[in-house]
Amino acid sequence: MSKSNAFLLAVAAIAIVAAAWYRQQVFREPPQPTTLHVAFVTGGSGPYWQSSIRGAEAAAKEYHIEIDVETPASDESLEQQTSLLAQLKYSDLDGVAVSPLNAEEQTPLINRIQQETNLVTFDSDAPLSQRRGHVGTSNYGAGALCAQLVGEAIPDGGPVLVLLANLTKENLIDRKAGFEDALKRRGLENGDEPAPPEITVVDYFVDNGDDAACAAGISRTIGEHEDLACIVGMNARHGPIILSTLKELDRLGSIKAVTFDAEAPTLQGVEDGAIYATIAQDPYKYGYEAVRMLHSLAHDGASDVPIVGGGTINITAEAIRQSDVQGFRERLQSRAAPK
Repeated sequence: MSKSNAFLLAVAAIAIVAAAWYRQQVFREPPQPTTLHVAFVTGGSGPYWQSSIRGAEAAAKEYHIEIDVETPASDESLEQQTSLLAQLKYSDLDGVAVSPLNAEEQTPLINRIQQETNLVTFDSDAPLSQRRGHVGTSNYGAGALCAQLVGEAIPDGGPVLVLLANLTKENLIDRKAGFEDALKRRGLENGDEPAPPEITVVDYFVDNGDDAACAAGISRTIGEHEDLACIVGMNARHGPIILSTLKELDRLGSIKAVTFDAEAPTLQGVEDGAIYATIAQDPYKYGYEAVRMLHSLAHDGASDVPIVGGGTINITAEAIRQSDVQGFRERLQSRAAPK
């Protein structure tokens, strides 16, 4: 065989191999995207937390994520939540979203989880941990707004009772601080105008998530302060408890109330005038954005070093007065409607 023929045969063989390789590449099925798997851990199982779950599940559906929802059986149960977190199989997860019930105590656990997978917080934060991000509102600002609403509800001032589930959650610590500071500032910016009537907090009552203890605390405080002017409920569950307790004591309407969140009985209380106003957060959006953040981290930022206290998505809280209830309900219904 001549050298020229051998060369041509070699070229032909190479061409055949190249064509076969090209055909294989062209007709090969594209790789299937990997389905992400995340865990969503709430601080309880009540209506507020159910709203956050609906938001998380909506994001999971939109981004094709497998989601495991973990809810403590008892609202505000640190022991139950910590147990749920500790039992997660981190190696099987692409991310964890949690609303920590005790930022200081749970930070070491949060840091351990972050070493295994991405972790973000929602609703309540653990700002000194290595969590990758946070979704929530400015609770200091929400506390200040609450103080403003109390001033509107009782323009003549008077004694006030403030209810809190605990003072371990970062959001309640900030909420209380914002409320206290706003009360201290009352009248300081009035210039030559007379100072507004004094509002005095007779007790910051911590009920540890116990509804019966909360109702008993309200009754006891009213017995000790017959002139009690207003009750502030800083957790979602407080609105219905305030309403039922004041009704039992025949003080509904004579004692004003300012609450947080938008449970159905609370909104009805605002509409009826039994509650002056409630401060609505957006737990649905907290859940949605937390899962969306985990999706982004898994695809875009898994190698980034966590920045302590960084990566916050702020969602504004709003005051819902009697005139706002109908419009607010319509917004909730439009969100809940099937797409």
